Amino acid sequence: MELKELQEKIKEHGEKFKNKGEQIQNSIPNHVSFPFFKAIEELGEVADLAVRKYGFQRKGKEISEEKFKEKLGEELVDVITTLIHIANFLEINLEECFKEKLAKMDERWNNCEY
Repeated sequence: MELKELQEKIKEHGEKFKNKGEQIQNSIPNHVSFPFFKAIEELGEVADLAVRKYGFQRKGKEISEEKFKEKLGEELVDVITTLIHIANFLEINLEECFKEKLAKMDERWNNCEY
């Protein structure tokens, strides 16, 4: 799936959320900030998994490599989805931003001496 398609698909889901806006706005303090808080929460879940796998594991809370990769993949998708939702909310074309950023990175990397 192309990034543009992914962004459009997530936008469709965002529209469903937006249609409930009147009810939701009153229940979430500063509804504009909510997606940012959600992104931080999702990234925290990635960090929690990393700590469980590579940091201080409590006895009985060990996680296998297979389960770790499965759960980490799910959580990373949550992070990416939430960030795309923020981009949609702010009307940012991520595909164009990626093209510009990658061009800058290519230029930097091509000028590096190893």
